[in-house]
Amino acid sequence: GLYTSDHGPQYSHCNGTLWNPLGSGMSYEDFHFPVFLLKDENETEVIKQCYREHNIPGNDSAPNYPLCAMQLISPMHAVTSTVTCMRRNSIQMSFSINPGECSG
Repeated sequence: GLYTSDHGPQYSHCNGTLWNPLGSGMSYEDFHFPVFLLKDENETEVIKQCYREHNIPGNDSAPNYPLCAMQLISPMHAVTSTVTCMRRNSIQMSFSINPGECSG
């Protein structure tokens, strides 16, 4: 569980709670490219169809223009540079409780 009796009676109902039981740890992976979550399966089909219709050449020729392209936007609200943000985050992580450990 997430909490033990050492944390106080107000958290006793949380003792049996599994922390991220189906998690794979992907949030801790370092991808060298942007990753976006598409919640609707149809969204990926729309992207694939656009690619097939406009980007795959036919009859051994170059594809016709305009090609299918899209711009994905991931707004980030930071007050400093990425380097500073990552450094601060790693400092915070060193003082965080590891959710994968159970002490009770």
